[in-house]
Amino acid sequence: MLVAEDVVIDDFSLYPKDQFPKSEEKNEIWGIWSRNFFSTDQYKVREEEGGNKYLEAYTDERIKEKKIDEEEEVEMDVKVVRLVKKNKFEAQVTPYLRWKWRVHIFPTGSEENVQYLNDTAASVYVYFLRQVGSPKIIQYIWSRALPVGSVFKNPSDNGDFPTYFKIIRSGPGPQDEKGLQWVQEEVNVYQDFIDIYVKENPDIYYKTLANSEKVLDLPPVMGIGVLTDANNTATEAKADYDDFIRSDQSLH
Repeated sequence: MLVAEDVVIDDFSLYPKDQFPKSEEKNEIWGIWSRNFFSTDQYKVREEEGGNKYLEAYTDERIKEKKIDEEEEVEMDVKVVRLVKKNKFEAQVTPYLRWKWRVHIFPTGSEENVQYLNDTAASVYVYFLRQVGSPKIIQYIWSRALPVGSVFKNPSDNGDFPTYFKIIRSGPGPQDEKGLQWVQEEVNVYQDFIDIYVKENPDIYYKTLANSEKVLDLPPVMGIGVLTDANNTATEAKADYDDFIRSDQSLH
């Protein structure tokens, strides 16, 4: 149940089912962030029993690989399609980001810490504005096999979009007689930015006041995104996402 301090970023209830999450009437839209490769087929709003709508992400790179081999249209690294939504906020004011997710298919043999195996069934990322250059990104990952708590730089990062991975869940999710169950997640994006980026380069994240006191000055969050991909392993991946909320209070 929501409390006054909760802000719903998206619960996918506004969008038509079986379509890309877009509702111009309500001025609500998710955007594609990709390298020269545009496709909305990977992400669709679905409706489950009871009427709840959610975001489904599915990619089968085995089909794409065959098409690419035949047509020679695009290279491997341009097929990663990220879904993003602008939602500006100050992380120190609403530090907690929550969502629900579940994983149906993990990319076969994927390992996010190895460049040529760097695929993930489900991930949610937060991008922070920078005065100069590309945004700083923290990507929260549900990994096939890596241990929870692992934090490392994206091995595929070429410097365009500085990204750190944080493994927050690993392995298959819970099931019951009805099938896969939703898993509630909560992260503290404010503390994670301090632990990752501020500790890496503290000088650039402090400002000096008139009384010479130094205070922490973090960039604002510009939005969130999701990524389900299987391009490096040339396999398939499928996951669902729902109920993105930011809050100044933890559920724990």
